[in-house]
Amino acid sequence: MAEVAPEQAWGVSAAAAPGDTVGVKNGWTPREPDGPWIINSVGHVGGPDREYLVAVLSEGHPDHASGVDLVEKLVTEVTGAIEGRPAPHDHHVLAARALPPS
Repeated sequence: MAEVAPEQAWGVSAAAAPGDTVGVKNGWTPREPDGPWIINSVGHVGGPDREYLVAVLSEGHPDHASGVDLVEKLVTEVTGAIEGRPAPHDHHVLAARALPPS
């Protein structure tokens, strides 16, 4: 999961700061030939003062790009909330677990 092709370095990677370690596995597929899309991202982000395991499972996106955008927004909102940054008022479902630094 730590070696990701640059074009697939999205999703959970959005929570990474410069110097963080990232491991990510993304999945995407249209449910029908023209959508809606299923977009998932599962991964690990670790830095000097933080360590996260994050999973985002989503469906119903009109296209790949909008699904990726929403997944990245969810990741940054949840990790921002864990770190004490204020979150916007629109809430989404996301599973996240913060681990103490090793």
